[in-house]
Amino acid sequence: VWSLPGSGEATEVLSWSLGTVRVLRLLHCPKDEADPYASRRPLVAIVDSAGPGPQYCTVNFVSLKNGDVVKTIKFKTPICDILCNKKSVVITFLEKIAVFDVTTLEDRLTITTCYPSPGICANPVALGQRWLAYAEKRLTTWNRSSGGCEGDGAQSYTATAIHAVKSLGKGLRDLGGSLTGNIPPPSNNNSSQPGIVTVMDIETKVSQDDDTDNIITHFVAHVGPIVAMAFDASGMLLVTADKHGHRFHVFRIQPHPVASQLAAVHHLYILHRGETTARVQDITVSRDSRWVAISSVRGTTHVFPITPYGGQVTVRTHTTPNVVNRLSRFERSAGLSDGRGSPLPEAPSQPLTPRLPPYPHPTTLSALAQLRKTPLSEESPLAAIFGAPRAWLPGRSRGRRGIVESLFVISSTGTLIQYDLDPKCLPGKDEEIMISCKEIAFPTQWGMACLTP
Repeated sequence: VWSLPGSGEATEVLSWSLGTVRVLRLLHCPKDEADPYASRRPLVAIVDSAGPGPQYCTVNFVSLKNGDVVKTIKFKTPICDILCNKKSVVITFLEKIAVFDVTTLEDRLTITTCYPSPGICANPVALGQRWLAYAEKRLTTWNRSSGGCEGDGAQSYTATAIHAVKSLGKGLRDLGGSLTGNIPPPSNNNSSQPGIVTVMDIETKVSQDDDTDNIITHFVAHVGPIVAMAFDASGMLLVTADKHGHRFHVFRIQPHPVASQLAAVHHLYILHRGETTARVQDITVSRDSRWVAISSVRGTTHVFPITPYGGQVTVRTHTTPNVVNRLSRFERSAGLSDGRGSPLPEAPSQPLTPRLPPYPHPTTLSALAQLRKTPLSEESPLAAIFGAPRAWLPGRSRGRRGIVESLFVISSTGTLIQYDLDPKCLPGKDEEIMISCKEIAFPTQWGMACLTP
């Protein structure tokens, strides 16, 4: 475990060499006065092959202050991954998820309806501030939210409207024949169905009579099995990837305070990587929700531009340090639709609430940058994250705020690289339509190989 302060000098704070480490996760420090581990924090959760019994079935919570193990929890099945936010520690298994309290490290919730993934992580999940997204075994009509991915991503207004009315319990059986086949048929209760996502509030106490009280949304995200997903900082955007890795989907969640059937899921973007198959292993979103970096096991990180509200990506939306409104002041006053040069007098009016149809059609985007340091024939597992820069180029002011956060990529060989993204207008193009993000440099890299035996 390394500390990387603003000075850019990496310092080792913990070395763990008892066995092969599968998972290591830094835990948040709660502000609860009744914290039994307050004097020993910060803590890290480590899953390794050491110790008696089956491998990777034990998680050790280790203090970074002195390296002591403060608590050990043993399970019967191998652990896949560990995630953490300010309130919860989420431990995933092949077809199960266990949620623990970050303060007491005691169990709080168990989920047993996960769809096993064929990807690198056997049970991919996404953890927000209080919501947990995971791949569900099957689609249940009584929990299903409106929207989501319909077929190849094209939203059917008729199908969505019928589903919304059915969710409200008003029938409309006579319109059943008008469905175009975009909504998947009801699945067999005894068979699993890939591509289903459930978003759950893991801080809400579940009643004994109804275990669906804490479900926020339940929808179709892909046709094939899901292998990776991630929330943005707000917890309202969800990025998902399937096993083929050709296209990634970006959804915006519109929750309802009563039930998941009344919620909606807007399919904002289809991020097109390519037609070759890729094994996705990591997804990260910038803190302003304008950039998505997706890494494959081949060692390539694809950088996509997005916006929190969907629609086209332009110079206006991505060449300023701040997030701008969807429409400029001129476009709003002239009654122009985003990306068009003339008014649309016959355009449908926007619904009073985003949970009602019609929902936006997804916008297809390609990657603006592909970052790679290893030959194409080599596999190099990666992990990436956006953050404030730690390395400074000569002549660059420390007080100057960049347009984009730096992107940090670490490989399995222990090399951490900082990439600086510089979006610009593409020469010869209308600056309101296209941008270029090809000027990406890696000014400094750190060797994170262990310094102690």
